[in-house]
Amino acid sequence: MSESSLHRSSFARYVEIFRDALRQNQRDSASVSTSRSAMAPQLAYGRHRGPVIGEVRRAAVLIALYVDPAQGWVAPLTLRPDDLEHHPGQISFPGGRVELNESEEEAARREFAEELGLVPRQAVIVGELSPIFVYASHHLVSPFVAVMPKPSLAWDPDPREVAEVIELPLASLYQPSSKGRIRQVAEWNQPRSMSSDVSEKLIDRETESLPEGQWLPENVTGQGAEHPALMFEAPAFRHGSHWIWGATAMMLHELGAALPSELLPLAGASSVERSPMRPN
Repeated sequence: MSESSLHRSSFARYVEIFRDALRQNQRDSASVSTSRSAMAPQLAYGRHRGPVIGEVRRAAVLIALYVDPAQGWVAPLTLRPDDLEHHPGQISFPGGRVELNESEEEAARREFAEELGLVPRQAVIVGELSPIFVYASHHLVSPFVAVMPKPSLAWDPDPREVAEVIELPLASLYQPSSKGRIRQVAEWNQPRSMSSDVSEKLIDRETESLPEGQWLPENVTGQGAEHPALMFEAPAFRHGSHWIWGATAMMLHELGAALPSELLPLAGASSVERSPMRPN
């Protein structure tokens, strides 16, 4: 068997491993709920689970996985600029709103190319995670998982949407040292009761590990009109100086729980074909 044939055979084998794992994940709704709940922010009010109320905007993200020789399977994420309207300064998967006459998968691929500057033509969709409702922007997000060759070209991110491309090794999801809790401060859209909608626009950002005992519902502070801001806590993944929390952390946790151990940390790192992705 030639080297190129071996590369194709190895790539095809991992495509099937991912597909089987994600099919099983879709069948096990209880496991999905448990995985997501483990990373749900304290200030959730049920927005990430249960029926979505009213009309929502459709959105999609692409979780594109490739093998790095030194780190194993890696997923690129984006750090959002601080001046964006929704989720400023947060880390997310490449993605965005589904346009008219566009499927969720088409939107995920298009947004990936627009945000990172490389067209994922060789990315093979291996499955989906469960849709997730993002309360702050009122989007129902479809997460697609793809396997692709490691890009041979540098990322060329759109500075309007991406402050930094973060390459996250999946192996880090299984390291206890990568998990912690962060404290955030959010402001109300307008004076209203505690039970009403709350904006996730951050007016302060304190990122720190918190002792287990502080992870309690009563630590949410704020009394509506009397307190225009409130502090809450969220479980998060740490990667270098970054903290990944919210819907992105919930999707990562679901993905990590679904994947078999044979994919980690460096399975097949030398045998997955490294073909170039084409620039936009």
